This record gives sequence, structure tokens and C-alpha cells, in this order.
Amino acid sequence: MESGRPAPHGILEERKGLSEAFHYAPTWQLSLIEETVDVANSRELAIYKSTYNSESVDNDVPMTQRANFIAEFRRNKTGEFKVVWSVVSWIEKSHKK
Repeated sequence: MESGRPAPHGILEERKGLSEAFHYAPTWQLSLIEETVDVANSRELAIYKSTYNSESVDNDVPMTQRANFIAEFRRNKTGEFKVVWSVVSWIEKSHKK
């Protein structure tokens, strides 16, 4: 989920959204600022939290904005962690870099 947009349902919608984002802004880059991972005592659930800068070019103008990202991971039948849900929440509006 991303603030201000409908939530995608399933991996195909997620891939389609990312593909559209890279098509619209091929110079789009993310720069990690900080991250943490909390794993439940059962080792079946983990929460990933991060803050990052999102940078792109809009009409030849370098732009940046800061965001928070949080995701829940659960183990699947083979024991691998898989994303169950994730949320992007913009801390600030996009602005000139």
C-alpha cells in the first residue's frame, strides 16, 4: 500500500505498479537511511521497518522525498520468509533536490 493510492492485491498487481513507476520515472532511485527488523520469538513472523529517500527526475528537475516503509514477513510452507503486506508512507512532499 502507498498513501494516496489503491492497495495492490497480489504479486502481479505489485509488479505492474512497479513497472509503471519505472516507465514513468526510469531514473527513480531509493537510498536507505535506516532500517530495523523485529523477529517474533516463534521465528514465524518478522516486521521490517525502514526510512529512505526516493529520488527521480521530473521535467529535467532532480526531485527527492523521504518515506517510511513497513512490511510483515511470515514463513511459508518451505520455511522461507515471504512478504504478507507492506506500506509506504511519505514523510514529506516531493521537492527539488
